[in-house]
Amino acid sequence: MVRVYKPGKVAIVLAGRQAGKKVVVIKQLDEGTKERPYPHAIVAGVERYPLKVTKRMGAKKLAKRSKVKPFIKSINYSHLFPTRYALELEGLKGIVGADTFKEPSQREDTKKQIKKQLEERYTSGKNKWFFTQLRTLICKLDIDEFFHVPNIVNPGQTLSSTKFERRAGGKGANQAVAIAKAGGRVALCGAAGPDGQWMLDDMKKAGVQVEELVPTEGPTGRAIIQLSPDGENSIVLLGGANTEPSTQSTCDTRLSSASYTHLLVQNEIPWASTLHALQTSHTRSPRAWTFFNPSPMPSRDQLRVLPWDAVDWLIVNEGEAEELYTALTDKEYTATRVVLPPNWPSNTTLAGAHLLLHCLRDLDSFPSTVSLVCTLGSLGVVVLPARTDAEAIYVPAAKLAGPVVDTTGAGDCFAGYLVAGFLERGHQDPVGLSAAELEGVVKVAVKAAGMCVTRHGASGSIPSRRELNI
Repeated sequence: MVRVYKPGKVAIVLAGRQAGKKVVVIKQLDEGTKERPYPHAIVAGVERYPLKVTKRMGAKKLAKRSKVKPFIKSINYSHLFPTRYALELEGLKGIVGADTFKEPSQREDTKKQIKKQLEERYTSGKNKWFFTQLRTLICKLDIDEFFHVPNIVNPGQTLSSTKFERRAGGKGANQAVAIAKAGGRVALCGAAGPDGQWMLDDMKKAGVQVEELVPTEGPTGRAIIQLSPDGENSIVLLGGANTEPSTQSTCDTRLSSASYTHLLVQNEIPWASTLHALQTSHTRSPRAWTFFNPSPMPSRDQLRVLPWDAVDWLIVNEGEAEELYTALTDKEYTATRVVLPPNWPSNTTLAGAHLLLHCLRDLDSFPSTVSLVCTLGSLGVVVLPARTDAEAIYVPAAKLAGPVVDTTGAGDCFAGYLVAGFLERGHQDPVGLSAAELEGVVKVAVKAAGMCVTRHGASGSIPSRRELNI
């Protein structure tokens, strides 16, 4: 047996109460024990992480915020995912023994020793990455203003709205709420004016961290949304505070210094800031994994100069995928006959999406390191992972519990749950998921989006993980 979990190896917990937490292997038991007859490891991790500190804080406050609450567990190898990191076991060797878990007092004494060792490491500045939680950073929020209309307005047509609503929104805010409701740790990085304070309160209640947001004097960004009785929508965006040059500079600085492991960006902030976010996340150490959901779609010139090697996951619908292909090739995409995998249903749209993703993957101007996710509305989702040997994965749309009433937040709900799925499994490299694991992540995201469209609103329509009964 290959000894993957040697003492000192850092891994991510994949299941249970500590899912997503980093742990260091203290002792490995490849052959198991009489009580636990399966390969497992005794590990130590951080239950409660140190809080953020600044140079202005006094010694007493620094000491209080630098405290670590550890845990020790025996974990099945199948519930661990190895990372490329290792932690020197100075002072930790021999702490855990055969009697550690037999007596509660022995266990508590061991935890105290581990706590002391970890706090010394943290205050000395060693292994900072070990004391950083997996967290997603999202850029952008705005105010959604809904106008309920008999039909989406046509050119030259004037319509009376039957109802008006104002809700917290913006793709970034919606996706952040989705991640939080799915159980992930997420922070917003953007700008908000004084008219958006109520929205920040709503974000906090949903579990979204807002300390990275920049307060401004100008108005918060807005989305003017027409909503028809059949659930279709048409959206006009106003950048507002997110597009002010002074606030963008501050946002870029905060993003460079923020602590996060995954980045999810859209295209609702200035293009230069989008590029800065992607490149900063790709080059930082340790790097953050980037997810790009470009809506509204960038111009053809912007798509041609985008540093695609800084994008790990691209989330688009079929129309956006076609726009991307046209921008990179200077020719319209024309679907040709394609043979679908044997277990896929026969469908022209599905076949076209399958072929389109492979056509994008084969372009010289588009790196093969980008994993592609194409949403197809009522048909479901097609995923083409970046692995060279990977086959495309198809997940059909979820069965709806009621009629479609509002599709506004469905795409954001899906994207948020997708990223949350990677956070939940603790993989710092989402491509490291097996086909079965990836399909499982996508199925949960599809089910959440399916529940979302049966409700009114954007962030307010996103279901919690408990509601999914998964």
